[in-house]
Amino acid sequence: MPFRPGDIDGFNSDVDDWTRDTKSQVVDEMNSLGIIHRPGSTSPVPAQRALKTGLRKNAGITNRISFKFPRHLVFVHKGVGRGTTIGQVGSTSRKPAPFLNPVIDRNLDKLTGIVADHHGTLIVNALMIR
Repeated sequence: MPFRPGDIDGFNSDVDDWTRDTKSQVVDEMNSLGIIHRPGSTSPVPAQRALKTGLRKNAGITNRISFKFPRHLVFVHKGVGRGTTIGQVGSTSRKPAPFLNPVIDRNLDKLTGIVADHHGTLIVNALMIR
């Protein structure tokens, strides 16, 4: 039961658009939270430029979206590091800067709609009598 190439291309394109839009919103969130590249930082590039996305396909259909960033940004996201443990968050000068999860949460319903609409179309069009 092969899927129509146009249906697959439409799905992959919409997921790619969602990923690019979401990445842009994550960068905006980083900027609004004041996540900047400080002079003397050991990181070679600013966090906003280090943020990368990836799409993985199986049988030509996108089945995984990934957001990749340097490990140290997890500490920034959680507000830990430099002596501050997870149990001390909020009681020291280090504050969490959740730049990824809130953006993903805001955009998840749109991605769910894209997946539901396109996969329904893929299945129905594959079942059509020709």
